[in-house]
Amino acid sequence: MISDVAMIARMKPGNPAKALERACAEFETLFAHQLLKTMASSVPEGFMDGGFASDVYRDMFYQEVARAMGESGALGIRDTLKGYLRQHFGEDGETRQGEVHQENDR
Repeated sequence: MISDVAMIARMKPGNPAKALERACAEFETLFAHQLLKTMASSVPEGFMDGGFASDVYRDMFYQEVARAMGESGALGIRDTLKGYLRQHFGEDGETRQGEVHQENDR
């Protein structure tokens, strides 16, 4: 997951498209991690006996699965979010005046 949030900010001036791609992939990773943790809480204890070590191992497992999901775009959140942000804020992340004000007028 995000190891350094400032990394994305440093990427933006040089390559805003890459920064947007990375930020959207990280969002999908975070969402997938939370989804996996929530789903796992509804499943009874099974292959792990419980305890602190089991909780740590399980969370690390969910992080890696979520990272793979985020990088591959398995849930489709990355591409959807990227498309929305490009449409409303452009490649460079600056607000497009006409589009934002039109939506606010509705």
